[in-house]
Amino acid sequence: MTDPLAKGAFIGLTLAHNRAHVWRSILEAVCFGTRACIEGLSNAGHRTDSIIIAGGATKSLFWLQMHADVTGIPVITCQNTDAPLLGCAILASVAAGVHDTIPQACMLMVRDNLRIEPNQINHQLYSKLYENIYKKLAPSISPLVHSLAQIRGGSKHNNKVQISPSLLACDFSNIQHEMNRLKQAGTTRLHLDVFDGVFIDSPYALTFGPHFVKTIRALNKDVLIDVHVCVVRPQRYIDAIASSGANTFIFQWESQKNNSLKEVIHFILAIKQSGLLCGVSLNPSTNLEDIFPLLQINQIDSIVVMAVEAGFGGQIFQHNIALPKIQQLHNWRQQYSLSYNIMVDGGINVDTARKSHQAGADILVTGTWLFQHEKGIQKGFQQIIEACELADT
Repeated sequence: MTDPLAKGAFIGLTLAHNRAHVWRSILEAVCFGTRACIEGLSNAGHRTDSIIIAGGATKSLFWLQMHADVTGIPVITCQNTDAPLLGCAILASVAAGVHDTIPQACMLMVRDNLRIEPNQINHQLYSKLYENIYKKLAPSISPLVHSLAQIRGGSKHNNKVQISPSLLACDFSNIQHEMNRLKQAGTTRLHLDVFDGVFIDSPYALTFGPHFVKTIRALNKDVLIDVHVCVVRPQRYIDAIASSGANTFIFQWESQKNNSLKEVIHFILAIKQSGLLCGVSLNPSTNLEDIFPLLQINQIDSIVVMAVEAGFGGQIFQHNIALPKIQQLHNWRQQYSLSYNIMVDGGINVDTARKSHQAGADILVTGTWLFQHEKGIQKGFQQIIEACELADT
């Protein structure tokens, strides 16, 4: 589970436990973490046949055996346990012409030393602990650690607003120029809308796809890219968006409302397992309560409040609908110690930016107003930031 507020916890302690029990529990927790990583790789379609361990961990045969027992996978150590040093030697050997390629150098220079097979009896015992206790622990204590973070101030969101220009409103005839203008304005985040012209039934709600996202990533290596995927069956797009260089996959809630909660959660977890952050966007006509069950799993990184109907630029901000939703999301975030960002998309200008930020918004998506600003993008940025800073005072 991806949770920036997660903290460690000891449970089940009694007066019968001593220092050795606590120490062993820490060692086992690391091994369970290794198993969780392997399980994540497996869910993503990768197979793990063995675990190669280097560094200080190789000095403890007890811990190596524990890794094998917990994961059920053989553990291998190499003759040279200093992995960084060996890696440098491998690269140097190729650069010096001793070996032709890095794979060839690895084959010849990485030599196995010890192979530790899992004890199947221990593996069965550990599997019961992993399935019945370890996997359930993080979701169970999440509300408690979030409450602790809130008391300490750790769950308080940064009041500084983020501006996310929507490229749907840019000049497509000169993307390089537009990207340069955004860089000069200090853009750290971009919003890209992938519309298929079908989910929004209009030939004008047809934009671009993953290849364009990849182009934008090539033009700016550092900017965060949020991709709003407003299409039929958005599950098809996960791998393509993940490989395009995007950071966040935002799906339209209305595309999932006929699916079961279990199916939607599976979709969200598939997004997270691909390495992307997950966002969910709601049209103005959608009740906020519809997505409340999703918030409880704490896997949503951003919630997008559409202040206009998705698909068309230049619309008027719907104050009576958007602002109460932003305020409610802000209240839920505080009440339940959740960690999502509140993003507002549509009709953002100086006035609506200030009101949205006052209500609790963290990220403001602005398109037509920003790109057509009479004094330029940089001035538009400055005006929004100043308005939001004034709202914070």
